[in-house]
Amino acid sequence: MLLGASIYSHGFRGLLPYYLDPDEPHFYLAASEIRLTGRVQINPLYPPLRPYQMAATQWVVDVLSGGRATSTAYAIFARAESAFFAVLLLAVLYRIGCNLRSRLAGLFAVSLIMADSQLVSFSNVARGDSLSWLLSAGAILGTLRLL
Repeated sequence: MLLGASIYSHGFRGLLPYYLDPDEPHFYLAASEIRLTGRVQINPLYPPLRPYQMAATQWVVDVLSGGRATSTAYAIFARAESAFFAVLLLAVLYRIGCNLRSRLAGLFAVSLIMADSQLVSFSNVARGDSLSWLLSAGAILGTLRLL
């Protein structure tokens, strides 16, 4: 878990707040539009849950800052949240493997996705949709426990 956490958060430390992924500003604008007007920018290339999640994050940051938050604060919170959900995903995958066979199966399940290039690169930028991965893995784990 520590190795996975370090892999997923390596870019979070070195890239904030100076580097923006090319699509990140569009995510911020979409989240701001949802938060301020309730309307959604429809773009089929974007993860469907992520703009809503970022709108909720922006709302929390606004409440914590008394409405004085800057775009840098939004970027830091969105990226930290994305990396946090990616690390939680590793923990849920480990539990899935443990419920199926043994701890070794859990470690194998984690190793399959720990170095996945897309999830690693997107977990340290705000456009990563690690929450959807986490919810999917949580549904699998809940089904296993139910069975």
